[in-house]
Amino acid sequence: MKQIDLAIIDDDDAVRDSLSALLTVSGYSSQSFDSAIDFLRSDLKPKVVVLDLYMPAMSGLELVDRLRSSGDMTPVILISGEFKESDYRQAKSLNVDKFLEKPFTDEDLLKALEEIGTFPSSC
Repeated sequence: MKQIDLAIIDDDDAVRDSLSALLTVSGYSSQSFDSAIDFLRSDLKPKVVVLDLYMPAMSGLELVDRLRSSGDMTPVILISGEFKESDYRQAKSLNVDKFLEKPFTDEDLLKALEEIGTFPSSC
């Protein structure tokens, strides 16, 4: 199983590309996926999952539910352009670690990673 710092899962190419570039410059190793299903098919074991809430085929919350049901408690940072109250409730029940509403700053993401205790492999 391949170990990296972060998995970025978002159906928006621009979001994946910008997050990947930020994380690389900040010293993190990452791999991007355009769907939750592609992530599940991989052999990746990230330290943190950065995950879009609304995606086709399988939502971010559905993915978190699957991970938690299998005993995987990998920290999750859930990102979205809009969070509904029901999203927060479900995410909290699934032990999602952080929420970032788009657009968020580079500093917001780096601070969230630091707060959950994830630092670049290069440190």
